[in-house]
Amino acid sequence: NWCRIWNTCLKRYCTDGAANLLRELCKANKTMFPHVISGDMDSIEKESVEYFEQTSQIEKTPDQDHTDLT
Repeated sequence: NWCRIWNTCLKRYCTDGAANLLRELCKANKTMFPHVISGDMDSIEKESVEYFEQTSQIEKTPDQDHTDLT
């Protein structure tokens, strides 16, 4: 399943909006933390930023003309 694949990855990247879903899975001990959260940060909830700021690198995309994983 997806959680098993995610947990065995050497590097785990996600977009800002996906971090909200991952936060709940991490809290339930179903998934590992992402290594990098990337995006313009318009979709991520404040609670997710606070939850991941000590465990994950947060990379802000410079502007709306780039994709979240640029």
